[in-house]
Amino acid sequence: MSLAGRLDRRSAVDLAGRLAGQVSGVVRVTNAIAYDADDTVCDPGQVMPVA
Repeated sequence: MSLAGRLDRRSAVDLAGRLAGQVSGVVRVTNAIAYDADDTVCDPGQVMPVA
């Protein structure tokens, strides 16, 4: 199965690929979906320290 298109977030692209792989009869997923923003990267400058 091949996935193509564009989504707003990388996490949605990853989810689409995992869900497609769970469809009965699908043995391989080629995920070529593009994304606008990578929301999977943690920016240390935005992390609040835990007291």
